[in-house]
Amino acid sequence: MRVLTLLLLGFLSEAADPCAPAEWDQVRDALWAAVGDGSDGQRRLQALREGAPPPPLRPSSCLHGAVSLHLLHLLRDSREARLREMQSGVELMTVLMETSFLKVGAQRWPIFGLLHLAQVQLELEEGPDQEGQDHPELRRWQPLVSDDHMRFRNWVHGHLVHGQTPPLVDSLHFLARADPREPSVSRSCSAAKAMGYLASALVLAQEPDQSIRQEAEQLVSSAEGHIKHCNSEPQGFELLSILRTEWPIWWLLHAVFLHLFPERASAAPSPLPPSEALSAPALPTQPAPGQRAAGPECWALQGLQLCSIPKAAFLPMNGMYLLDSRFGGLQTFLQLFRDGVPLRRSAMAEAACEAAEGPSWSGLRLWGSPLVAVKDRELPSVDYSASFSPPGVGLYVEASSAGDPYNAEWLQAYVTAFDRMGLQPHIISKIEEAQSGTLYFWRINQMFGGGRLAGAPGVGLAVAEHLADFGKMGAAAWPRPETMQFYQDKLALRELFTRAGVPAPKSWVVASAHDLEELLRRGELMAADFPLVLKHPFAASSRGMLSCGSLAEVRSVVGSWLQEHRVPCLLQKRLPIARDMRITYVGGEIIQGYWRVKASAADLSSGSAGGSRLDFQVPLQEIAPFVRSFAAATGVDIGGMDIAFPEPGSSEGPVVFEVSPIFDLNPEAPEGWQGRPYREYKQTEDYKVRRAENYATCAQKVIEYALQRRGRLFVDIDNTVSDAWKRIQRAAIPSWPGHSFDARAHSPEELAKDSPLPGAQAALATLTREWEVTYLSARGSKGAFEATATWLLRHNFPCAGRLLLVSAASEKIAFLQDAAVSRGPVLLVDDLTRGHHLARPVPDEAMRQALRAKSLDFEVFDPETSSWPELAQRLLQRVGQGRARSPPVPALLCH
Repeated sequence: MRVLTLLLLGFLSEAADPCAPAEWDQVRDALWAAVGDGSDGQRRLQALREGAPPPPLRPSSCLHGAVSLHLLHLLRDSREARLREMQSGVELMTVLMETSFLKVGAQRWPIFGLLHLAQVQLELEEGPDQEGQDHPELRRWQPLVSDDHMRFRNWVHGHLVHGQTPPLVDSLHFLARADPREPSVSRSCSAAKAMGYLASALVLAQEPDQSIRQEAEQLVSSAEGHIKHCNSEPQGFELLSILRTEWPIWWLLHAVFLHLFPERASAAPSPLPPSEALSAPALPTQPAPGQRAAGPECWALQGLQLCSIPKAAFLPMNGMYLLDSRFGGLQTFLQLFRDGVPLRRSAMAEAACEAAEGPSWSGLRLWGSPLVAVKDRELPSVDYSASFSPPGVGLYVEASSAGDPYNAEWLQAYVTAFDRMGLQPHIISKIEEAQSGTLYFWRINQMFGGGRLAGAPGVGLAVAEHLADFGKMGAAAWPRPETMQFYQDKLALRELFTRAGVPAPKSWVVASAHDLEELLRRGELMAADFPLVLKHPFAASSRGMLSCGSLAEVRSVVGSWLQEHRVPCLLQKRLPIARDMRITYVGGEIIQGYWRVKASAADLSSGSAGGSRLDFQVPLQEIAPFVRSFAAATGVDIGGMDIAFPEPGSSEGPVVFEVSPIFDLNPEAPEGWQGRPYREYKQTEDYKVRRAENYATCAQKVIEYALQRRGRLFVDIDNTVSDAWKRIQRAAIPSWPGHSFDARAHSPEELAKDSPLPGAQAALATLTREWEVTYLSARGSKGAFEATATWLLRHNFPCAGRLLLVSAASEKIAFLQDAAVSRGPVLLVDDLTRGHHLARPVPDEAMRQALRAKSLDFEVFDPETSSWPELAQRLLQRVGQGRARSPPVPALLCH
């Protein structure tokens, strides 16, 4: 045993602190450098093999230091040498059995982190498929014997991989359910119980309250007892066997001690970053409101910027100038200004055909890049500037749930999707940070609020109510928050399916044994309805499911079921199926589908944790009409649904078990895995890579769907949202009513005096999810842009950063034309009048006729008779009625 036997001679040493000498401090540093927080074990093992040799072994009475150093050397040994050492490692087991785990942690020796690396090393060498009857020597210690074990193990391991803490409530629920592996084994011997205690301790160990941290220490002691009592197992209890466990028990113990005894951990090297950590492109730092930004000279207000453009940014080409796409943020480009005045825009379809009628600009895509083409012979001698809007889309990283591994991966997928689409999202972690007019995408599951509502009624409704607060900020959340009321609530889904006429298995709800008897007495539940499945209405992953083949069996278990779960029980007719279908769809269109084939037709669940395999040969075209009608009938337009096709001989037709707005996306396994249990493939790196790509693809579909269905609403300002009448009356020449008005009516000082029309701000804020609002007004004087933006922001108008100004009303048409060929319906809301200096304005018939000629939709707003709240309701009803998209303007051929 090398020198470890000699080391044990110091086990009973009376030395005050045999680990005090400086050389042992150096050993500690080397150990912590190798172990860190235990993440990315494969890379740490590789670095250990390729790095400098560790400090040499030598006899010492510093027992735990010597044991740690011995384990470090062991990790560098050949496989054969390590296996021999582990199979006869009585000394190492003696130290583990005779020493308190808390004492080891308090002395800050990373023994358990080293055991974790040894466990990872064995898993990498042996793989998951060598275990079993053909390899009894590889039999695992305390194996996973139930779906519940598998789910909890994967759940804890996923949190550790992402550097997150498993929520306390789920660990406590698991503790309440975890039983010994076999009745013959002492109830004190249970790795499952130890995992539950340690996962709970990991939460409490991070509390600043010392009394709570002491409770964490007590939980560690309880876990230690469950581990050490397994010493009497008939199969033996040796170092090699306890490292061949599927439970990440040593990593979890190491993580607990990192928080309970942080002094050494704080001095250790920083942990390796998770490979899938959430990252986002750095957004430009915005200057303070109304201040100049660094770089190009800019005026900025709440994300809206007006920046001067250096001449070097313009590239001369064929008699025009192209604005170099390398000049800041063309993605959010709004318009150009020439000497402080809005430059006339030409529609893209007509720009090439226009005769030279003075300076103008138009949008252009060249080699897939957005550019701006400028026609201006005097460009070198005039000042140009451009306006840029804040992002129109955002990502909400809700703090209490973002640490969940699945949420973290989905949020990363949204970042990836935004990047692929060339969008720069506004990333926030608090709803109070939301920018008005922005559509924020989100992903929140049962870990909302730290998981305090997981498995309880109302978790989805709580998320929906939380996301509704975006409306207070003039922003909106997507996907639709209201669909969350059906998340992990089978009772709400049952009502929805009944209301919408969705075919579903027959079901009943009982809250007591008396309810069951009443169903039988009224003849609503009969012998022909058996067998039944008892389901927990608020649980996930098949938790609480129980099959009953007869009335007598239901009567015998329903009371204990209700007492254990303390929620109503959903009784559902069990269908004779060997497989069911998972369909994921966005906007009613299928993006993925596969069969979940049970390992045995008798299995209650088709989940992969139970050994099912996935078959991606699904008739998607045939099922597509059903999915579209389902999405339309239920209003759940984004979701993952489970469909059953009962076996021949059954009277049941295709039925829907459930649908959820929060779902996973299992990727198709490569060739060679199809016939094997899918849970084995889920342990591979290839699975993680493919699932991340699935997430990103789905996230992009969700974003595209939201933007394509969202309308483009252009809103005039004067006499549409602002009461400009008084300002025009003051400026009438010689007095009102007059024959003209003073141009100073459009000065910044005068513009600031307007009042909003009643209800305009609140009404526009309600449209954010369905319409992207842009203000489009004929205000062509110098300084009008800054004054108008400031006025909109001061009066709390949503989308104040999306502002377009023109010098004449007719110049609005080009903006509308280009918007109409991009996506979604386009609508102009405008008073469409002229002659405001007269006793009564007159309709601008020329403008109205020009809009009709271009097939551009408009709504005339009369400030005396129109109502913004009523108009907003009509615009929202257009959504419900399935509004038609404005016809695209055909491209013109120039002769």
